[in-house]
Amino acid sequence: MRTLYVLAFATALLPILGEFSPGIATLQLLLLPASLTLLVVIVIKGLHRPALLFAAAPVVLGLILSTRLTMGVPRYVKSRAQVLITAVEGWKAEHRRFPPSSLEGEFPSELLPALRESGCAFYRPEGDSYSITCPGVGFTKCTYQAAREHWYGWD
Repeated sequence: MRTLYVLAFATALLPILGEFSPGIATLQLLLLPASLTLLVVIVIKGLHRPALLFAAAPVVLGLILSTRLTMGVPRYVKSRAQVLITAVEGWKAEHRRFPPSSLEGEFPSELLPALRESGCAFYRPEGDSYSITCPGVGFTKCTYQAAREHWYGWD
């Protein structure tokens, strides 16, 4: 029974740690089916031992946080992309226009280190603004729209 409590709290802790680490975020995504199975086991065993049902709360919390982490934008993506955002804004201040897309051969070579360091897939200008797309958790991608200063995930 103690093992179920430990697993229940670990289920809630993984998505919280996943906000700061891509490795833990991926591990949390891979363990999502196990979390669902754990919830079913706790509920079934809780029918005979009602005190065990308290262990269901952290598992449900962990599942909710896992969904938010997977479909949202983790903190580590935002912090790594800040290098590229700063570099693009500095380039615009100096040249009075945004640089061409990173998908084109005309992308400024002085911005390439920032693009690599950020871990982002690409940058593209959008009129008088730009967007940056970075890999998220698992198969998701996260996009920053500079005009709105807004991140969105699950694209």
